[in-house]
Amino acid sequence: MAPDGNIIERNALAQASGKDHRGVEAIQPRISRSDSPTEMERTLSYVISLFAPLAGFFLGAWLLTYPMRGFKILGRNCILIAILPTTVALLLEYVVFR
Repeated sequence: MAPDGNIIERNALAQASGKDHRGVEAIQPRISRSDSPTEMERTLSYVISLFAPLAGFFLGAWLLTYPMRGFKILGRNCILIAILPTTVALLLEYVVFR
């Protein structure tokens, strides 16, 4: 490490000047997230959406903010599954207490 500044300052200066600097790659975050959720994430999200509709609605809205297409689809499905129990409960109430 150079005595004239820390590595972040040196990397920022190297990026601003357009020069290649070996330490730049060391401070950049590496996202190792796949484009689609795993089977466990998908199953857990669907179960939460079905049995806790309000939590499923918020989970779906949060998943819609991800830039990856697979998570957007999962978020949309969570919202749809969260609406399902509420709709069924309202229909049953209408039929039973009519």
